[in-house]
Amino acid sequence: MQYLLKHRDTFYFKKKIPKTQKNLVISLKTDNKHEANFITAIITTRLSLFLKDFTVAIEEEIDLIQQTVKQYIEEAKADYGHYADLREERYKYTNKKGVE
Repeated sequence: MQYLLKHRDTFYFKKKIPKTQKNLVISLKTDNKHEANFITAIITTRLSLFLKDFTVAIEEEIDLIQQTVKQYIEEAKADYGHYADLREERYKYTNKKGVE
């Protein structure tokens, strides 16, 4: 993904803030690339909708964007965990005796 950045063992979300020269860099708090891609896809979509018609002072804008992205990350991590549990349940192997 174009907004995914890896530093050491942790993945980060990096995107240029509109109308500024600053970059928004926030930790995704994961070392799993699949989870990072999932979170980044959700953040990118939601952030583009959020920034579509956003007009606030630059200082307030940066703080608000950072808080919003952090909230999106937590929601996306919860979704990823939920879907991981569903995948695990679906692909669980059981034999004829019902033992896993």
